[in-house]
Amino acid sequence: MGFILITEDDRDTNLLVAKLLEPLGMEVRCAYSAREAIEILRGGLPELLLLDYSLPDMNALEMLAGLKKNKIPTPPFIVVTGMGDERAAVEAMKLGAQDYIIKDATLPSTLLDHVKKALVNAGLRRELEQTKTLLEEERDRYKLLFESTGDALMVNRIGPGGQPAEFTEANERACSGLGYTREELLKLDPTGILDSQTAEQRDKIIAALARDGSATFNAVHLTKDGRRIPVEVSARIFDYKGEKFALSLARDISERRQAEAEREKLQTQLLQSQKMETVGRLAGGIAHDFNNLTTAILCYAGFLLNGLAGDDAKREDVKGIMAAAERASELTRQLLAFSRKQILDPRIVDLNLAVGGILNMLKRLLGDDIKIVTMLEERPCQARVDAGQLDQVIVNLTVNSRDAMPRGGTLVLQTELLTPEEDFFSRHPDLPRGPLVCLSVRDTGSGMTGEAREHLFEPFFTTKEKGKGTGLGLPTVFGIVKQSGGEIETESAPDRGTTFRIYFPNIGDAVPHRDKEKEIPAAGTETILLVEDAENLRRLEERLLRACGYTVIAAAGGKEALEAAERLGKPVDLLLTDVVMPDMSGRELALELTRRKLAGRVLYMSGYTDDAITKHGVLEPGIALMNKPFTIEALSLKLREVLDGPADRARA
Repeated sequence: MGFILITEDDRDTNLLVAKLLEPLGMEVRCAYSAREAIEILRGGLPELLLLDYSLPDMNALEMLAGLKKNKIPTPPFIVVTGMGDERAAVEAMKLGAQDYIIKDATLPSTLLDHVKKALVNAGLRRELEQTKTLLEEERDRYKLLFESTGDALMVNRIGPGGQPAEFTEANERACSGLGYTREELLKLDPTGILDSQTAEQRDKIIAALARDGSATFNAVHLTKDGRRIPVEVSARIFDYKGEKFALSLARDISERRQAEAEREKLQTQLLQSQKMETVGRLAGGIAHDFNNLTTAILCYAGFLLNGLAGDDAKREDVKGIMAAAERASELTRQLLAFSRKQILDPRIVDLNLAVGGILNMLKRLLGDDIKIVTMLEERPCQARVDAGQLDQVIVNLTVNSRDAMPRGGTLVLQTELLTPEEDFFSRHPDLPRGPLVCLSVRDTGSGMTGEAREHLFEPFFTTKEKGKGTGLGLPTVFGIVKQSGGEIETESAPDRGTTFRIYFPNIGDAVPHRDKEKEIPAAGTETILLVEDAENLRRLEERLLRACGYTVIAAAGGKEALEAAERLGKPVDLLLTDVVMPDMSGRELALELTRRKLAGRVLYMSGYTDDAITKHGVLEPGIALMNKPFTIEALSLKLREVLDGPADRARA
């Protein structure tokens, strides 16, 4: 409960008034001057202010003027005075006084009634102001909703026989979209904005509105300058003051029509991409030679670029060559992804950022009739995964959800940090115990039967119509997740939607990956034994290493490399070797040099795919590998990383 403030310079009067107000059960505070009262009012407003007209420092009217000047809210107040000044009473009432009380013999018997009445009136006024404020806020809210929507909103009266009569209201979007002022639009017949074909459907639309009270239909609006705008209209009948009105929401679907055409194109491309597994196998067969070629292009172009002056116009030409080679390399990686022969590049990735980075593409892919909702964990959800493959997983799952929602729906992308119970790990024994990050993809689509769920990740299994899918999308997702050390769960039922949950070990607060190619490569002085069976690449790599300051011993194969190392008579600082070679593999060479104590550290290079390298044991933990193609900067940085890092991360 609030308090009552008495402003009176006479202490006895204050005590008397406070005593008289005790039945109210409210706190009573006293101020002995106007300035003291103002300071109290700065800290909070009382329920009522009893204000003596004549105070030592100013009168009541001056104090009230001071409150207004200092922008201090004026509480409900009663002016109390010992003078029967009618003019002062009028001025006080003009300033909002609840009452004007004369100090006389009747004061003890009447004061409490005056105060009670003032408190009741003050409460009523507060309620009135609150109601007024709420009504104004409600009005402003509805006006904001009416005007801020991106769709055209129009209200028209319904005449006799259910026929549409004149417009009574329209928002700015409707006016600007049709090219009319508000005054011009309100003078039009509602059928005047329809093209002839839509006008022919008028009777059917009117009948549907009369029967159901609402209708949704496609139409074409004619603008003032004659343009035609395809729209989707949702109309609803409502009663107001005994009359019927129709509220119509018209959504411009020009972009949707264009998006549908683009989506059909994307669907065609997607179906084509799902058939590319065979192409991926073919790409796996040629990947080695192709990666060697792009490595040569990138490195020779790098030499050219480094040899040109900063203002040389040819620098842009060389950059164009490098960009084309990098795009070609990326194309090879994409082709290999379909057969899962690609070498993963696991990095620390925040799943929140991954979802955010792909969101715009998903919106274009899924279309306007599917609402995308993101529910992202506030804290980073970091996992060690291949960022490109994670994007592929998200795209495949969302496309699957889109196909399950042909009439539209909602797609929810959610990230979470979890610490599951033991029974969870019992179901997923391949996951290490401990905190996990979870990425969920949930839709409101048609769902799946139990039988379908059992075969979900089998290659070429699909529940779609013939020609609508290859049955490779979800198996690809499964392969990527498993290859990345994760697990996937599915929850679905007919007509209840589908949820996919993907789990990865939580990396915690580890520092996310930083692109080392943007750093300045450091030179070196160490001795490197270079082993490369492709002569053109060997010459190129030798030139690159010498340009970085290294002493280089080059060999075309394992036998030649062993002989060169023996002739040197001391261990080389680093063995830089290709993995797959005719007479002896890079791994066999490295193990032999290590046995003879002729090589301190090993860095493998390869343009082959994942399975080819796995056969040679080069994807084991603690082994350093440089994938082809690479740039001068990338190899230089990798060399320093291996030479300056722990030896157990560059073993044979």
